[in-house]
Amino acid sequence: MIVCTEGEWAPELPPAVPAVEIYKWYRSSLPPNSHEALVREYVTSASGPGLHPATLDRLVEPWLGKDGQPAFYRQIAQADQRFTDEIQGRYGEITLPVLVCWGEDDTWIPVAKAHELASCISSAQLRLFPGAGHLVQEDTPAELTEALLSFLQP
Repeated sequence: MIVCTEGEWAPELPPAVPAVEIYKWYRSSLPPNSHEALVREYVTSASGPGLHPATLDRLVEPWLGKDGQPAFYRQIAQADQRFTDEIQGRYGEITLPVLVCWGEDDTWIPVAKAHELASCISSAQLRLFPGAGHLVQEDTPAELTEALLSFLQP
């Protein structure tokens, strides 16, 4: 089973935050408070309806501080379409049942990619979540849970 609710399948960055620019900011030692504001905006852009403040805090926290700040920029600088391209041709080999879960309002990776992914896997079912962005698990947790339970029940 593959459940894609994050960017594992297509690691493109949201158009509003080009990797080169973010990496330049890090390389120029962005002050911690500016870095936190940038990360908050970045994470917020992944949600369709917006995140509860406590959820936003939880998602931002690992990317702050002495270790988190450089890790944030490293993971963005390492996002590269070639990693997807390397394995995409093998998706057709998957024979297990697959559920592709995708937010209809995902501004990071367009919903067209969900259709493309599902079409590459003959056993795939596609489930789109209206009102959800890239963070389906945060934007529509009850609907996602229902979809997963239905998919996993024999």
